[in-house]
Amino acid sequence: MIGRRINEALNLGGNHNLFRITGDFYQLLNDFPGNLIDLNGYIKFETLFEYEENEHLQRGERIHIPNGICNLPNYIHFTEVELFIVNQILDSDSVDQDSLDLDNQAERRPRNIDSIVRNQGFVREVKRLRDNTCQICGNKLEIGPNCYYSEVHHLQPLGNPHNGPDIKNNMICVCPNCHKKLDYGFLTINVILENLQDHIIDEQFIVYHNERT
Repeated sequence: MIGRRINEALNLGGNHNLFRITGDFYQLLNDFPGNLIDLNGYIKFETLFEYEENEHLQRGERIHIPNGICNLPNYIHFTEVELFIVNQILDSDSVDQDSLDLDNQAERRPRNIDSIVRNQGFVREVKRLRDNTCQICGNKLEIGPNCYYSEVHHLQPLGNPHNGPDIKNNMICVCPNCHKKLDYGFLTINVILENLQDHIIDEQFIVYHNERT
């Protein structure tokens, strides 16, 4: 259960924890304190009464929050370090990607996994050239003394059906938060991505990404 793992990793203090990337639909909470969690934060209900009396939740067989929990008054944003931990959980091999938008209720079934081997040399070089600084938001995530964390995003994704090339011209350095937004099509690239002598970003890959969002 992704919600439970996030609750345990961040010590959110919930007895029942539900996760959905978009924060708009959830199963019903049935134990309290309870947390509804999305990609960037969470809202906590200490009691059943507090949960049932919240006027922003539309109840049926599931809970619907039309504009997402991020717009609720008591929404708590994750810190940068917490975002890093959440994204590590989502990226872990033990997470069934089919469950990310289904409140972790996805049916278990056999799966054949076709792994893509990325050029880690290019990945490391892009991070070094960009000084681990996000090219989208400008954030540089410090996870320890003089220790920084960044990720690399392929503008035209690798593998079917996109078949993007694994080259530096198709890569940008990003923070974990922007990376997830790019991956799931929540973020259009509308900032100027500066070219460096050893890292020139091909405009066709930016166009490809933006046409998918």
